[in-house]
Amino acid sequence: MSKAISYIRFSSVGQAKGSSTDRQRMLINEWFEEHPEFERSNISAEDLGKSAYKGDHLNHGFGQILSAIESGKIRKGDHILVEAFDRVGRLPPLEMVSLIQRMVSSGVILVTLEDGKEYGSESLNDDVGSLFILVGKIHQAHEYSNRLSKRITASYERKRRAAKSGQKIKLVSPFWLDTNGQLKEEEAEAVRKVIDLYLRGYGTRRIVLE
Repeated sequence: MSKAISYIRFSSVGQAKGSSTDRQRMLINEWFEEHPEFERSNISAEDLGKSAYKGDHLNHGFGQILSAIESGKIRKGDHILVEAFDRVGRLPPLEMVSLIQRMVSSGVILVTLEDGKEYGSESLNDDVGSLFILVGKIHQAHEYSNRLSKRITASYERKRRAAKSGQKIKLVSPFWLDTNGQLKEEEAEAVRKVIDLYLRGYGTRRIVLE
């Protein structure tokens, strides 16, 4: 029986983390209900807060999946489940094509749950339309993150120029500081506890529960 490996990634600060991961898990559960011929693999990965634009996720959860493919733990016919293609990465197009090639050359199938598409070596070689769609998604994902990065950089540069000229600028203070930059003791204690748990080796989910 072929296995399916779930991969959940969340990195956008502007979204509600809980709703994003819950949505991805729901899509994964629905896929398994529709594909009873697959069993869940004991290999899975989550990348919370790891950038797919800078490639940080390749050194964490998604990198673990790649290593499992290359070591043979994830085998031909196994499926990798992701919400959408941009969850795999938003690297420059040539780097993304190379990344996908590393995945599918061993016979592994990439499934994007939002549209039900499957990408494997046979389908991409035999159906040029699927290959064009894939390249289009790669380019779209990278361009979106590229434009967003440029907007953020330009925004900070405007604030720096305004500050140098003596203008007041709006700053978003962390929740453990008040408007005067002083510690809010109760919130600060919560942050200290989070840091302590992290240094003691607790995972993200365990820290949230604590």
